Amino acid sequence: GFVSSGNVGTVGLENYYNSTLNGINGREYGYLNSDSDFEKTVIAPTHGSTLVTTIDANIQSIVEKKIKEFNDTYRDNYTEGDGSANTAVIILDPNTGAVLAMAQKTVFDLNNPRDLTGIMTEEEKAEATNEQILAELNKVWRNYCISETFEPGSVQKPFTIAGGLETGKLNVNMTFTCDGHEVIGGHKISCVNTRGHGEETLEKTLMDSCNDSIMQMTYLLGIDTFSKYQGIFNFGQKTGIDLPSEEGTILHKKENIGATE
Repeated sequence: GFVSSGNVGTVGLENYYNSTLNGINGREYGYLNSDSDFEKTVIAPTHGSTLVTTIDANIQSIVEKKIKEFNDTYRDNYTEGDGSANTAVIILDPNTGAVLAMAQKTVFDLNNPRDLTGIMTEEEKAEATNEQILAELNKVWRNYCISETFEPGSVQKPFTIAGGLETGKLNVNMTFTCDGHEVIGGHKISCVNTRGHGEETLEKTLMDSCNDSIMQMTYLLGIDTFSKYQGIFNFGQKTGIDLPSEEGTILHKKENIGATE
């Protein structure tokens, strides 16, 4: 994040910990006592606290480098001409949840956060209203990692299997046949391997990230069990990360879950 005029944290950690970092201003005031003598009282300021993050500078640097390499490599493959629409990476310590790296495609100079070079031309800025410019700045400052909703994708698979194992609806001796797709609710939903993985155990399903086998497992779990374990694993809740503007999540309510969902 960064600090605006008046030493006010605007985005990021500076915003979230604004009062902690700023401390409390001191005060000096005086009054006349009953003898008309001037009495002065001074309350010393309280210094703000120091903030130490869990970010590992080496990991953060590698992540930022790889994101740039990816988007530079695929720059010409998209109509927008700039790689992916969004690329975001979060690396956590699995034992503590500490954030070791957090990065995204959109970056800005923290020392010059209102620079829209490459985002708007000088002519566009000259014609834009203050509201339009602020809207563009907010897009640049927005932390995609925590301020957007997106489907979790294959990281959901271990939780599906865990719910099945916990309830006994799945066991490690089961096998499933992946032929490359399932037809559900009139929709053909393909596996990553459209030719099929063949016979899949629970372990190999995770190794192959096999969509077909996982879909077959959900038939065994059923809506009630699947929904119950979404709650047990805390899907649908915010993480409570100490950064501003964490977005909420969207979950299908049990009564609205059809075959495809």
